[in-house]
Amino acid sequence: KKIMLLILLGILNTTFAAYQLPTPEYKHARRYGAKTKIVFYVVDEEGNPVEGADVGTSFYMKMHKLNNVDGKTDKNGIFVASKKSRGEVGYSVTKKGYYETHEVIKVYGTRDNRAEVKDGKWMPYGKTHKVVLKKIKNPIPVISYKILIKQKPRDIPLGFDLQKGDFLPPYGCGEVSDFYMTFEQEEATEEFRERFKYTFSFPNKYDGYIIRDIHNYSEFRSDYNAPTNDVYQQEYFSVIGLDKKRPDVVIDIENKYMILRTRSKTNENGELVEAYYSKIFFTGEGNLTYVSLHVFANPELNSTNLEFNLKENRFSLLPDVKTDELEKHYRMW
Repeated sequence: KKIMLLILLGILNTTFAAYQLPTPEYKHARRYGAKTKIVFYVVDEEGNPVEGADVGTSFYMKMHKLNNVDGKTDKNGIFVASKKSRGEVGYSVTKKGYYETHEVIKVYGTRDNRAEVKDGKWMPYGKTHKVVLKKIKNPIPVISYKILIKQKPRDIPLGFDLQKGDFLPPYGCGEVSDFYMTFEQEEATEEFRERFKYTFSFPNKYDGYIIRDIHNYSEFRSDYNAPTNDVYQQEYFSVIGLDKKRPDVVIDIENKYMILRTRSKTNENGELVEAYYSKIFFTGEGNLTYVSLHVFANPELNSTNLEFNLKENRFSLLPDVKTDELEKHYRMW
């Protein structure tokens, strides 16, 4: 019992040590603001400074008031902005030939690691913030759409045609199964009162998926090309649940996207010779009834390019939603 008590006290001491109580200066700065200075260092993906980039900043104050500072980077990729803020600074960086980068910097820190406020300034005062601009390289025409897929019927693999944006008959007008989706209801747990599982599976030897991190900071959120030498996984499943403590739906794949290789064909030696490549973003816009996807399909055979020109969208013909047993709803991305 003594040992257990000592362990418990040790855990409590560690927890209290990790949690920092806000100082009076911190509370004042979060409410009324403090001087804030950020040195923006803008580079390309190779780490080279970007001169002449337009930087727009907004230093957040009370009642949605913004202190704005705008300017351009110098030959070293530097732009310095300073104003009073409550600890949050939003910015966007643009330049012709590059995708926009945007973000909100939380100068105030976190609950467990609060920033210091000294002499009316957020510390560290004049901290360098590195900004990466992604170049516009080779955007191509795309098949792009957003789809909400109702989770019915259940326990039946449903073939989905990425290029048609539809399921195969009798549930849609698709022609080729790029992958199969299966919806299943899971048992409730102590944490979730309702849980559903959806599975992606692929029909051909070299078909499959790779999961990548979303580049949330950039207007172009993915890699430029699908890898050809990586191993593509053949089956993926995800579980979504309705939290008992909160009304929102929890999805276990956040800030991630999928690169897909589909319709793969091999030669007589079993080597990959043909395939199509696509990318899919998951969103939380659905609920336990729907799965929401953003689909970007490259229509060119064997092209690994994932940089798409959305102004040249080849997805124009939509199926008749009224007669669709899955009650799909389409909206253009």
